[in-house]
Amino acid sequence: MSKLILWFHYIPELLQKENTDQILQDITLSAFRVNDKQKQISKLFNGSFKQFLDNNLYKEIKDTIVYLPSKMVLYKQLAIPSRSRKRIKLALPFLLEDYLLENTDQYFFALGSIKNDQCSVAIINRSIMDFLWEQFSTRKIPVSYISSEIFMFADDVVPAKGSFPAKGSLAEGSNNWVLRVYDDRYFIHNNELAFAIDKNNIDVFFNKIFKVKVTENTEQN
Repeated sequence: MSKLILWFHYIPELLQKENTDQILQDITLSAFRVNDKQKQISKLFNGSFKQFLDNNLYKEIKDTIVYLPSKMVLYKQLAIPSRSRKRIKLALPFLLEDYLLENTDQYFFALGSIKNDQCSVAIINRSIMDFLWEQFSTRKIPVSYISSEIFMFADDVVPAKGSFPAKGSLAEGSNNWVLRVYDDRYFIHNNELAFAIDKNNIDVFFNKIFKVKVTENTEQN
């Protein structure tokens, strides 16, 4: 059995259960099959979420890693009143309410690392999480990891071989930035930070905002 990577490219912001079939048709993604033994990855599918599910392409999968569009996942660094993860989770809605447009009940919070009296938090609209979990659980698709697409270069998730844009070789502590191109997105990262940018905005981003030297790497399928 192999591992599956689901890279979601588009998910509507408003999800209504009475329109499930249309929503599944509107959602687009790419699917990749990972062979852990051979450390290889191959593209399995590209199209709508409905087509992916209807074709039963998730069968005989031992684990699934999900990447959401970067604009749908907000990351914040927070000063924390305690180092207890249980207490921090209880305090998150109050610590984040000033940063959110809607009531904190409308969001799902995932607590990340805790270091130097600060913690990292991923914030996702709860309706999106609930909708996806319903699709996964109904079809018994095992999911162990959900994150933003900007983190899909992690070495422990993506092998070094195959058609997927795997992480490049960066020297430890290097400040060099690497640019990768995949379909209509640019991914820029170094050892500490990562960004996903639409191609239409890349010139403005580099010329006006991001004044750094970039090494371009355009490995694609």
